[in-house]
Amino acid sequence: MIRRLFSSQLRINMVSGVSSTAISFLANIVAYPVYLHFLGYEIFGAWLILATVLTFTQLGAIGVSPGVTKLVAEDYNSGKLRGVQKYIFTAMVFLFSFGILIFLIILSFKHQIVTLFKLSDGNAEIVTNFLPYVGALTVLALVMQVLTAALSGLGRMDIANYIQASSRVLAVVVSVILLFSGFGVLSLVIGNLLQYIYILIVSIIFIHKFAPVQLMQISNWDTSRLKKLLYFGGGIFGGGIINMLISPFNKLMLSRYVGVGAVPVYEIAYSGAFQCRSLLEAGFRALMPEISKLQVDRTARSCEKIHVINKKAFKLIITTGSLFYIVLFLLSAPLLKIWLRDQFVDSLPVAFRIMLVGTFLTLLMVPSLYILMGFGQVRRLFFSYVIQSVINVLIVCINLLLFKSLTINTVVLAASIGMLCSTIYLIWQKKLLIHKFSLEHRVSE
Repeated sequence: MIRRLFSSQLRINMVSGVSSTAISFLANIVAYPVYLHFLGYEIFGAWLILATVLTFTQLGAIGVSPGVTKLVAEDYNSGKLRGVQKYIFTAMVFLFSFGILIFLIILSFKHQIVTLFKLSDGNAEIVTNFLPYVGALTVLALVMQVLTAALSGLGRMDIANYIQASSRVLAVVVSVILLFSGFGVLSLVIGNLLQYIYILIVSIIFIHKFAPVQLMQISNWDTSRLKKLLYFGGGIFGGGIINMLISPFNKLMLSRYVGVGAVPVYEIAYSGAFQCRSLLEAGFRALMPEISKLQVDRTARSCEKIHVINKKAFKLIITTGSLFYIVLFLLSAPLLKIWLRDQFVDSLPVAFRIMLVGTFLTLLMVPSLYILMGFGQVRRLFFSYVIQSVINVLIVCINLLLFKSLTINTVVLAASIGMLCSTIYLIWQKKLLIHKFSLEHRVSE
């Protein structure tokens, strides 16, 4: 169907997004039961808290990475290779510096971070011991995101997708081997370390292949380009901070009011539903650089193309997504039992189904999201993140005030309702934007 609706490199990039996400999804299907078998829910929950800190500290790349993709795409298609290498180098230096700062903060406040999650002595010791390693991984993760974003901006999102998917497989294979060898939580740390190093090396090789740029030159630093990156990324960064706080907030509430053993249940439901969503959403990430190029032209042809891309993308999501999600919803319980076996718990299917509904709702706004990003409408994206997060937090807090307790289902329902409100807002804003763009084009003619 993608072949009929889209063409050329855009189609290749979209197919790669689906394929690479499927590979990562299968890797996670293999990984989670093995992790739970060797670590158990309690220790795996401690690792997920570490992973949450890692995710939280990557906030610096939110906004900057999409900004790299958008601005590199514009310069590359204009033949400005000097501008391309300046954007990449400037973003790398900025995020590397940010990563070092975060690393030092983690070292300084690691005991406070552990106390925040109200862990038992054994789990607290695990998190305390491994937090410095997580901080070091942060630096690599931030630089890694710049390089994959640059590849996407060079028009080769397909290669960036496959690099990330193969790196995920590498991380899982290494982690599983080390778990079998008795390395415990350290296995996951080493797996992630090798994953990031692999992405860094392979991405640099391919960037040099498609664009003869000299990245490692101090003269590439460009303050004016940094301002452009931060201007574009500011709204996404601010909204991303709010949005990424949802999962840590929910895990914090579960850890404090339900117990750390509930965190893996939430994580499997949340991540599993989003992995399913990513199987369909990943292909549409190629829309953002494509829209970026079209909106700069502002010709009759580009205007029509944006309309066509929007309609076909939404149609593709409805036709393929609905059936996919209905099947998952009906078969979720037996599939989870087959997948997790002895690690299956009765609270998982309901939580997973609630998250499936929420992620399907967010899938409907995917074309709107990437069209708005392509136009640089970051303020509207910021408000969508605010809406989603505020609704989530309000529902959880009101439930605590009224009932003095929490359940996993309450938390995932709060997240899903927030997703619904955000989806409605983004679709509305996209309609307003396209209508305005069409009017401006008619006036210019």
